[in-house]
Amino acid sequence: STPPSITSISFNDSYIGEEDPITVDIVVDGETDETLNNVTADGTNLSYSDAANAWVGTITPDTETINVKAVDRARNTDTDTAQITLDDQAPTIANLTYEDTDNISNSEDLFNFDADITDETNDGADGNLSTKYVYGASENDKIQLILETSSTYDAEVNGSQLGYPTSFNGDVQYTVKAVDEAGNQETKTYDVTIDNTAPFTNDLNFDGKDSIWVNN
Repeated sequence: STPPSITSISFNDSYIGEEDPITVDIVVDGETDETLNNVTADGTNLSYSDAANAWVGTITPDTETINVKAVDRARNTDTDTAQITLDDQAPTIANLTYEDTDNISNSEDLFNFDADITDETNDGADGNLSTKYVYGASENDKIQLILETSSTYDAEVNGSQLGYPTSFNGDVQYTVKAVDEAGNQETKTYDVTIDNTAPFTNDLNFDGKDSIWVNN
């Protein structure tokens, strides 16, 4: 008899951590649960879904190659493989730089903020970053970092955008956060002083002569 033919293998997510479960859907051409004995993915038996016309189940992969097998009632078989990406490595953040070199800024002036961000999968390939932001006073006070060159990300920021209005003065930390598609994340902080207080002057008089004292 004619062996089964696996025509489609799909996953609800193909970029995951090693302990993350995923759902697999396998289509075997012209076959149903009445004609096939079983369909497996990495040794896990899948269930036939009339609605999807496919074999469906949940697996927890420990390698990036998923082995699929279909066996009919006569023990004829077909095998196939599909690839996923396993990533348990957190992104790396380095070389944070802030264009205002003395790290003292008011809340209105814009300055470039740069960070080198990289990510690798478990097998050493380039990973996929999903989130790259500079955060300020809260999770809602953020600016997205945009890729400029290879691994350098850049944002133009000021204090007001990051939750520090012109009424604020004090030492703060800007936080860079990077998250990859598998949910691994890394953060780094950068110290900045927000100074919105203008210099003030006092009129002084020495022996009938006016002088001005400037305090900044």
